[in-house]
Amino acid sequence: MAEQACPVQTKNSTTYKLHACLLQGYDATVRPQNKTISLWFELRYLSMNNDKIAMHGVLTAYWHDDRLIYDSDLYDGIVSVTLPSDSVWTPPMIVKKETTFLFQSSYTEVIESSNPATDVVYVNSLGALDLFDMVKLYGKCHDPDFSLYPFDQHNCSAYISLPDRSLDYTIEVYTTSMVNGYTK
Repeated sequence: MAEQACPVQTKNSTTYKLHACLLQGYDATVRPQNKTISLWFELRYLSMNNDKIAMHGVLTAYWHDDRLIYDSDLYDGIVSVTLPSDSVWTPPMIVKKETTFLFQSSYTEVIESSNPATDVVYVNSLGALDLFDMVKLYGKCHDPDFSLYPFDQHNCSAYISLPDRSLDYTIEVYTTSMVNGYTK
């Protein structure tokens, strides 16, 4: 039978102990008391089809969770760790995609992760969390003539919201120079 050298060493590591301490008794279904969430979208690539636009980029969510505060001095000076995103509370985000049915508009489409099995959140010792995810947002452009792109401007709409109305959130969009649909 082969020996397992890694598990013993891993279980004795400071990072392993920190993970165990942070997640002991933690309920990922309970929202933190701090209700402020900041969202950023960094546009990386555009694709257009008629009056619809697909925006590919990095969506970053930032929030605080007091349940994840720890003293870094007790853990060999470790000031931040990564945790599986499904082990802590993460904000449920919805992209509002307009669909019309009998003159009524509705918006539904949950943002799905690019790869949920590998999603991690970055947690620092002050309880601040960062979640980065590659997403595709769909929008509608009010002037579907893209013949002069990228040398013209268009007014396009895409909506991101959080279904929990008690949360306060800010959204900022960062763009970079685009050439032929790609960032420079």
